[in-house]
Amino acid sequence: MREQIDKIKNFGQFLNERVNINSIKNNIIVLTNNLDKYGGTILLFNTETKLPVGYIGFGYVENGDVFSIGGIYSENGYGALLYEMAMTWVYPNGIAPSQDGGTSDSARIVWEKFEIRDDVKKSKINRIKLSDKEEDLINGCDGNRECLDIVKKQIDLHNVKFSYSFGIDKLNKLIKIGDEYKVKYKITNTDIEYMTYDLE
Repeated sequence: MREQIDKIKNFGQFLNERVNINSIKNNIIVLTNNLDKYGGTILLFNTETKLPVGYIGFGYVENGDVFSIGGIYSENGYGALLYEMAMTWVYPNGIAPSQDGGTSDSARIVWEKFEIRDDVKKSKINRIKLSDKEEDLINGCDGNRECLDIVKKQIDLHNVKFSYSFGIDKLNKLIKIGDEYKVKYKITNTDIEYMTYDLE
């Protein structure tokens, strides 16, 4: 019971802290790197401090017909918005937690919050075979029942596709402003790549 109360309390805090598409500050712009139908990187950049405040990298995974998070970092409540931007870009397809690497505790908490949001559609990923991540998690338990129970929860989350869209027109407008800024200040894709490394 206490765990449920804490989850509700933390979710309320998450909703209050998170930045949504309609409340992005004027000094925060969207810069992209190699963004196409197969994924790419979206970076939030503060034009006053000239520093990135967060990024998300994602790409298409054939095994499951889903997009997967390759990396994410955020500060100042922008985490959920970055996930929402990625989901909007790939909509109506969905995004799932990392399909090959680990999922941090903080990232897992965000995914669990998406699980209980009514405006985010959830659907099961239909795989042809187990992913490498699933095989590694299962093999790492070495048959231990308690370990396998814990891993099952991770695999269940790993096999959910999350879909959401605040509108591709809104996202494209933000990207256009970012593209104009990139040209004006001669920011290259390599510059954006280095900024994402600095955040990790």
